[in-house]
Amino acid sequence: MSASTDDEAGITFPRSDGGQRSTAAFGRNVFAAALDPVAAQDAAAIRAERRWRTRYPQHVRRLVIAAAHDGEAALAIARAGLAAIAGTMRFARDGGETSIAEAMAAPRPGYL
Repeated sequence: MSASTDDEAGITFPRSDGGQRSTAAFGRNVFAAALDPVAAQDAAAIRAERRWRTRYPQHVRRLVIAAAHDGEAALAIARAGLAAIAGTMRFARDGGETSIAEAMAAPRPGYL
């Protein structure tokens, strides 16, 4: 379990290498991961985007277009996006931090 501040508890965003929590970086990474299975070039463009906060609508549009292509593409996008979220969100408690899967596998006694 990695360190967390005392005021953090529950599900939280991952930290960058510099120790900050960035919702913009998280969102960009999730959108890119969602597009990887069906539009790798668009996913790469998302990862390369340096002005995500102002330019994300064009990338969301590409995701919607890719998902609208067919039902299988939409399912692949949803599954990849959800997997990225589940794999990167963190769970903070007792001054430490772990993956959500690890936290759910070891609930506090009396918590569930």
